[in-house]
Amino acid sequence: RHFKKSHGRTLLQELVACRIQRAKRLLRETHVPIKYVAYAAGFSSMSNLCKVFRREVGMTPGEYRESKTRKG
Repeated sequence: RHFKKSHGRTLLQELVACRIQRAKRLLRETHVPIKYVAYAAGFSSMSNLCKVFRREVGMTPGEYRESKTRKG
């Protein structure tokens, strides 16, 4: 309760936000398969990453990677 009061979100929401940020960075800056991005970012599976990523970002990890690495 103290964390939510001082930060405006729960500890779990903060943890998910940190995991999503790490996944985004890995998707932008590496060519590591999404399965390994999921584990490196702290998700239990690729399907869990995909579900949470779509909910939080509005697109799949693959779509995000494509949109950020597209030239032109």
